[in-house]
Amino acid sequence: MDKGLDVVATEQKVLTEIAGKKFVGYIDLILRDKSDGKLIIQDYKSKSKFKSAKERNHYALQPFL
Repeated sequence: MDKGLDVVATEQKVLTEIAGKKFVGYIDLILRDKSDGKLIIQDYKSKSKFKSAKERNHYALQPFL
């Protein structure tokens, strides 16, 4: 791990509501930059093949949320 970053959390569960719809998600990795205190959120995507276009579109929306 970079000495300029601290791990804040891994697999952090997040409950939120957007436009009246409830969402549950997991943030893969949250880091804090030691130099300025800013948070860095990382979401890993490792799926290479999708069962359908609907499934692919679902995965494509996740980073935006």
